[in-house]
Amino acid sequence: MKKILFFTLFTLVALCFSSCSSSDDDSDSSSEDHFVYSLVVDAEKSEGNASEIKDRQSEVFSAYSKALENAGGTKNGILFTFKGSHSSCDAKVKSACSSAESSLGSSSYGINVTISYMKNKESIETIYEQSY
Repeated sequence: MKKILFFTLFTLVALCFSSCSSSDDDSDSSSEDHFVYSLVVDAEKSEGNASEIKDRQSEVFSAYSKALENAGGTKNGILFTFKGSHSSCDAKVKSACSSAESSLGSSSYGINVTISYMKNKESIETIYEQSY
């Protein structure tokens, strides 16, 4: 599971450098930037047979994925790109997470959800965590 997390973080770093943009014209501070968020659904503490765990993990991933897309995110695997200011993108992501939580209810799966984005070259900021 650690390999998946490290691969995810590496992919996020690589895509941020290729997919993030900023305006070359510093006079226009209202230009839209792109922020890339990663969605990681970890079933490491889940109990049951492999098929049940995979089904639960898929259900949770699908709920969050659908909510993030409905909030305006462009999906690319586990990565979602939002356009706008940093604060507005974070707000969209957090609102989408609330929607996903509502759709999943109070289910207990032993699954963790983490959404992060590349803050700068050296750090990744987690903006959302939830356990089911």
